[in-house]
Amino acid sequence: MRKTALAPTVFLAAVLLVAGLPPLTGTARGQEAAPQWALVFENDTPRALVLPGPVDGLTYYWYVVYRVKNPTKMAVPTRIEVGLELTIKKETAVFEDVHDIVAEGHIEKKIIERPLLNWSEMASKKAGPLEPGKSRECVAIFRVGSRAAEFDTMRLIFRGLAARTQLGREGNVQKFRERILNLDYDYVDSRWADTKELKYNDERWVVKTTTLADRVDANQQAVDESAERLKKLRERIEKLRKNAPKDVPKAPGKSSAAPAQGGILGAAQGIGLPAPQLVQALRQKASKHASVRLAFTQAVGGPQGRRQQSTGIAYLRGDGRFATERSIDVGTPRALKELRVFDGKSLWIHTATRELGDGVRRWDAAATKKEWRTVASRGEVSFATVVNPLKAWCLFGGSLVRLGVEQLDGKAAHVLEARPDASLQAVLGGPLAGDLLGHTGGRRFRFWIDADSGIQLRMRVYDAAGAVVATLECSDTELDADLPASRFAFAAPKGVKVIDMNALMAANDKP
Repeated sequence: MRKTALAPTVFLAAVLLVAGLPPLTGTARGQEAAPQWALVFENDTPRALVLPGPVDGLTYYWYVVYRVKNPTKMAVPTRIEVGLELTIKKETAVFEDVHDIVAEGHIEKKIIERPLLNWSEMASKKAGPLEPGKSRECVAIFRVGSRAAEFDTMRLIFRGLAARTQLGREGNVQKFRERILNLDYDYVDSRWADTKELKYNDERWVVKTTTLADRVDANQQAVDESAERLKKLRERIEKLRKNAPKDVPKAPGKSSAAPAQGGILGAAQGIGLPAPQLVQALRQKASKHASVRLAFTQAVGGPQGRRQQSTGIAYLRGDGRFATERSIDVGTPRALKELRVFDGKSLWIHTATRELGDGVRRWDAAATKKEWRTVASRGEVSFATVVNPLKAWCLFGGSLVRLGVEQLDGKAAHVLEARPDASLQAVLGGPLAGDLLGHTGGRRFRFWIDADSGIQLRMRVYDAAGAVVATLECSDTELDADLPASRFAFAAPKGVKVIDMNALMAANDKP
């Protein structure tokens, strides 16, 4: 198909059933030939996108909207993988199609103005195979980083548009031959503006032999690695518990806390001093909201190392239940999508990855209380506060000190800080404290709390040297949002094994 020099907004890229491609024949001995199929494919011109980043900056993306249609008379799977290569001179950077909820929502609501499917939804059991004559519209999103990428050429790589031919196996590794579509672009100066634009080159088909390891072995390896990490964390918790100071009852007497004067912004507590009355007033404001919906960005990692970034949407209820959907960028395609649901009794963590498939872990709240026996006198140390980083400030209660008031996006926010003692370190050292509170080894936690709503807007975690090792930013907060009860319930997908994390930790405790 002939193309113009400058690619139009939408063009037909290819029909896979074209003449000139060698037929993919041949199967392993003793196997039946798999049915051959191919999808009709078209795509829009790739576009750049810039959104607020997790660390007071910006995040740059490229994305492409594409459509597939099933021209055959049988239902076919739509497990499509898209990759992006940006090349400048002889250096090439490779990016995977990420599941980024915030970026996807922005594209759907403010650019395309219609719902799109991501790679995970395309391949899900809920979507099922693509029926004859039906089509689907999808988006592939590539997170480039904290600054715009410099490149001369762009290549989009599409896998899964046609049936693969199985050639055999070696041990637990299967061999396939597959057709791969490459779409190439040049990044050239625009004729119309002082910017650059993409110049489309003809598509190119390649036939490659690929391998795929059995997921059973990979899943078992992931479970074994998780058990080993939990064992080490358990040993750390026990060590901290033994070294924690015992609670000493205070002698009865009058409270030395000064009474609050004026409104919440005029609280009498001094800068750098404990602010129990201010904290209590903020907690009361937060408890008035039956539900909250917000977007968040998160980064974990010190200034010297690579930061693990994630973006997501959170749904909170006043009774402690919550649900978060986020995409995680760890530098590989291994961990891409995570759903967390606390239904009031159990915390469910469902991860979906390309390499290992789906996995579900479950923590029971009642069975976990024994881990926090050293802080039993502090009512704010509950399962709901430990496992929910978006309410992490509530975990520290009266130990929070007031640092002042700042303006965040036009909102007055109280800045509070906590330095947890040894008893809280035992809780924060456990696996349930998660990425921000536990895995960072933080020694200082700073929070920005909306003075009007009592909702946490920002969190910073600092190490012993004062360096920032984790950040959390909240935006687009919707108070008293209309959230269905099903949002806070979880059912494991069929065929996915649920790992009982309490039982796993109990097994690790046995000599």
